[in-house]
Amino acid sequence: MRIHVNRHGPLPLEKSVQLPEQLQKLVLAEAVRFGIVDGVVGQQARNALFKAFYRICWVLKVDKMVVCARFPVHKRYLGLLFEDVFSSGEYIHLKHFGNIPHRLLMLQVDQAEPIWRKNNHPLYQYVIQTDHPDINAAVDSMGGHSQ
Repeated sequence: MRIHVNRHGPLPLEKSVQLPEQLQKLVLAEAVRFGIVDGVVGQQARNALFKAFYRICWVLKVDKMVVCARFPVHKRYLGLLFEDVFSSGEYIHLKHFGNIPHRLLMLQVDQAEPIWRKNNHPLYQYVIQTDHPDINAAVDSMGGHSQ
């Protein structure tokens, strides 16, 4: 997984789509190359990478996490309570991904914890309450602090 933050330039997804004006004023982080194999091991890795993505965004004071997800991968992000960037929920043909249609999804970083808690999300305990020293060390090396 690679994380791009738009503080010093556009996100990779902006090669293919213009973001709504309200998002252009925010600090956004886009996760790319977030490819994991299926199965239990893949699920554990995906959850750990997502937790790292969330924690890094929190430390860097990112407003919204953004992902481009093709069918059926977009369902995983909807399950994490991401919302569509565009209200229509349309698939957008992304030029920088070979014109493969993707949904653009986002999650407001400072609202993730209360949203997951309110919805009793199955990853709430893992992402928010469970200590993972390896993830903490990676985040701390970026200038963050362990929770």
